[in-house]
Amino acid sequence: MNLFLKTPTYAQLTSTHFYGWKSGLITGMYYLRMVPVSSTIKFTIDKDKLNRTIESMKSESFNLKTTTTDNDSLLECEGCSL
Repeated sequence: MNLFLKTPTYAQLTSTHFYGWKSGLITGMYYLRMVPVSSTIKFTIDKDKLNRTIESMKSESFNLKTTTTDNDSLLECEGCSL
């Protein structure tokens, strides 16, 4: 049974399910689709601007400075060392 209801109500859905059940259908509903309440936001990305951003991030040097000079303390877990 293949049905399309543009604006279904609960009563229509219930009656179609019972009709299919009484007719001997094995699956109650295989696909039940609704139009989403909101649509997704459509946007585009400027490839040139993206490439410039990536290149500027590659050219920057990220210096990570630690407050301690002991290499063993960097490997310790603070939660386990209590």
